[in-house]
Amino acid sequence: MNFRNETLRVTQKILPLDVRLKIYERAKGMRRQGFTYKKISNTLSKRYHIKIPKDTIYHWISDRNRPDGVFNKFIPKPSPELSYVIGVFLGDGYLKIEPKNYRYVIRLKVKDKEFAEEFSRTLAKILHKDKPYLIWKENDYTRGNRSRYTALAGSKLLFNFLSKPLDGLLFYVKPFYAEFLRGLFDSDGFTAISATKNFNVKLGLVNTDLRLLKYVKKILEYKFNIHSSIISTKQKGKIKIIWNKSYIAKKEVYCLTIHKFSDVIKFIGKIKFSIKRKQEKMLDAIFIKQNFNSQEAVIRWKEFYTKVGREWVKINMNSGDSPEFSFR
Repeated sequence: MNFRNETLRVTQKILPLDVRLKIYERAKGMRRQGFTYKKISNTLSKRYHIKIPKDTIYHWISDRNRPDGVFNKFIPKPSPELSYVIGVFLGDGYLKIEPKNYRYVIRLKVKDKEFAEEFSRTLAKILHKDKPYLIWKENDYTRGNRSRYTALAGSKLLFNFLSKPLDGLLFYVKPFYAEFLRGLFDSDGFTAISATKNFNVKLGLVNTDLRLLKYVKKILEYKFNIHSSIISTKQKGKIKIIWNKSYIAKKEVYCLTIHKFSDVIKFIGKIKFSIKRKQEKMLDAIFIKQNFNSQEAVIRWKEFYTKVGREWVKINMNSGDSPEFSFR
């Protein structure tokens, strides 16, 4: 879920752009005169009463960054990649200002490597980079110190664009609705597979923005002939335990669910997940439901998946094993 308005906190004074550009030009000039990065950093930090790290000076001198972000040019133009980035941003992505480096970044931190890679690839495309941005793995203390993959890019122009109100962003989604939905469902989507007495396959999306979910419901129906429903989970004000920490929910959380099996098939075929484990799980579930009666499907499913907490996790198998492969 995306809490966009809570990510723009500045913990240190940000100098006006014209002053930062002046510092930038002085740094370039001092380097041409033979000064070291450390000397430039110390001199300019003392003169302008703000710490300017050596790393910042290095990125300026090597033309990897500028205070105005012109090296990461962004032109708002509808495209599959921009639609995907908007979808991710409205889900798990967030904006952050890094005062020390004068950077305006969009960042994603997730457990699925292929999700971070796809976000990195689409970011690079809309920022006119030849190669995807690097991603890295790190432990996330907010998620029980579990490993997460991080992807980010710095661009003030993209930062300002993504700071637009919801309607301003959704205007650029057209006509690449599938990519937008894929980004959003990669972020906040879930698979809902029930294997008790009967075998049922559903999927859905959670978010705190009801207007966004109503928009998603509309384009699912009118663009893909996929029907869904929205309910309130009634969580606002309740205490929630997340990774062994207690939180009071400040916002209501809404849930959009695709119930009908034929609509689930349409979603997986036309929209898809970029996240391999989600897409593969849904393909396996669809195959089993199409080829076995409900009770037998439950048995077959549990041969390949086991419940870990609230999630079905695939049992370790030899390469190539899957319900579809084994049942042919």
